[in-house]
Amino acid sequence: MSKIPFKKHPVEFNQTLLFPNNIFDLLPNDHESYVFADIFQQLDSVRPKNQY
Repeated sequence: MSKIPFKKHPVEFNQTLLFPNNIFDLLPNDHESYVFADIFQQLDSVRPKNQY
């Protein structure tokens, strides 16, 4: 039985950010979440915003 590696990539202790500024930078261009992002941008949010 072969060993399962703990991590594929070593930890970068000198990194300045824990997460990228834009999470979409980590996704491939054809990821399905882009469809949802486009839909949400097209929604009319005036009424909900006016309630706050």
